[in-house]
Amino acid sequence: MTVETSIVIRTLNEAKHLESLMQGIHNQSYRDWEIVLVDSGSSDRTLEIAKKYGARIFHIPSHEFTFGRSLNIGCSKAEGKYLVFASGHVWPITNSWLKNIIRPFEESSVAMVYGRQRGTDANRLSELRDLHMLFGPTSHILVDEPRGNNGNSAVRKDLWEHQPFDETLTGLEDVDWARKVEQQGYRVYYAADAPVRHVHEETLRQVYTRYLREAIATKRMFPHYRFTWQELLRGLPYAMARDVLFALRYKHVKKLPRVPATRLAHFLGIYRGVSHQTRLAREMARQLKAPEANRGVVSEGSGQHRLEVGEPPKVHGDQSLVQVAFANVRSGEANLDNLKSFSQEYAGIVVQSGGGLSKGQKVAGIGSRSSENGDPGPHWPYAEYVAVEPSQVQPLPPDTPLKHGAMVGMVAACLDGLAHLQFDPHRSALVVGAGPAGNLCAQLLGQNGLKVTVVDQNNRWLSLLDKYEVNTLQELGPLEGYDYLIDTGGSPESIAKLLSGCGPKAIVLSLSAQAGDDTRTGSPRLVYAAQSPSKKHVKEALRLVSSGMISLEDHTASVEPLEAYGKALEGLRSGKQFNVLLSISRELEDL
Repeated sequence: MTVETSIVIRTLNEAKHLESLMQGIHNQSYRDWEIVLVDSGSSDRTLEIAKKYGARIFHIPSHEFTFGRSLNIGCSKAEGKYLVFASGHVWPITNSWLKNIIRPFEESSVAMVYGRQRGTDANRLSELRDLHMLFGPTSHILVDEPRGNNGNSAVRKDLWEHQPFDETLTGLEDVDWARKVEQQGYRVYYAADAPVRHVHEETLRQVYTRYLREAIATKRMFPHYRFTWQELLRGLPYAMARDVLFALRYKHVKKLPRVPATRLAHFLGIYRGVSHQTRLAREMARQLKAPEANRGVVSEGSGQHRLEVGEPPKVHGDQSLVQVAFANVRSGEANLDNLKSFSQEYAGIVVQSGGGLSKGQKVAGIGSRSSENGDPGPHWPYAEYVAVEPSQVQPLPPDTPLKHGAMVGMVAACLDGLAHLQFDPHRSALVVGAGPAGNLCAQLLGQNGLKVTVVDQNNRWLSLLDKYEVNTLQELGPLEGYDYLIDTGGSPESIAKLLSGCGPKAIVLSLSAQAGDDTRTGSPRLVYAAQSPSKKHVKEALRLVSSGMISLEDHTASVEPLEAYGKALEGLRSGKQFNVLLSISRELEDL
């Protein structure tokens, strides 16, 4: 028998408070629920208590635990259409908690609900104030920033099935999920009438660790977030002063002696977490050594692929050896055996230096490399190690995530193509295709003041453009009113339609590297983007990516391991995936 709501609980030695949570669930006025518990190796009475209250129990090895992975396991086992998340150390304050946290789903636009949290006498003063600030007495739709808290929250299962939690984050998987669904047009609701008690009985080390991992996650989600020593020194006294005022107002004076140490652990955790990527890169540089083998995708013909392990590539002259972290998959790569040029949109770490590059340096792969026989060879980017010429890579700033670095090549290609046009705010542009290239072009054109319209039959892709000032169409209409018509697909039929329907002074631009000779009509109004972007546009792309001036959140949201190349390619070709990055070297994912 199915239920309407599944309550998913993550546990590791939660016996002290789990009974309060279980009893609170059983006392709820709303009854259509089940309990799904995901345990990562409890050695106390946690599992005994869970069985007592009829929970369905699933296990995850402690070495495989991440916050997102644990939740995804629970969600996959849940039968309800609503998924409610509760920490093992919270418990409902009222018997209407469960009813109130799912009630906002009556509005179809609501994807996530999170409820109020209040502390206990066991909580440190600083956290009591933080809970007081973050979880106010008034319910509302969030409009200012993505926020959520899986200590007490709920999501729609059908949306989770299309957007699982990120299993690579060190925390804040709830904020990340909220951010992604808001970009798709959904809303997050704060339910003040669904309160729980949330107890943290943490040592100073645990306080530091919690803020450290959350800061690491914040930096992953928002690469341009900064927290300097100066901000630490300014913010620490202010936070402690606010804690004192809170203690005086709410009669928590006895807790004041622990405030300085708690806030110091808090702020140091944030500072060290924000600089985590840089420290990792330095540590990685010390550990890097020449590889003993290489893994890569090899074609078996007829669109079939397999992984092969072979000798690592040899470097010659001023070449460098790069360990690839992420590679961007192109949907046009249906058959590796039929391709004559290979995309090299990837990012990685230099493990053997040459040509002016340094060991441990972050780099982005740019452009393409010819191969007449289709043999991937040592330069194939869908391999763990590639040998590169200095002209084939671009150094990345240390704080630029490698995930974003894998997109520099595509941004540069778009810039190179759009250079054929005049960025005049009085002109209008039609972009045919809302895929990755079309999305980037729409952003770049809009930033330069042009009136932009994007057409695509994929409504989900079009919805990703809602956050930009862009018009969207599902069907191609009259073309005479556009100064520029940009085709991102490269089909001869599409290009011919644009040429025949546009105005006499309009320019048709083909951005597709897959466009063949049969599309080259000889029309003076038809121009083609170069397959290899210029150095000028590569540097401009790097600036845009590193500064956050171009949004890559949608382009980097889906990541598959190298082993799933075929799945990634099929997802792109079918239109189910917007863009996919291959994670090739797992140990580099957080850099």
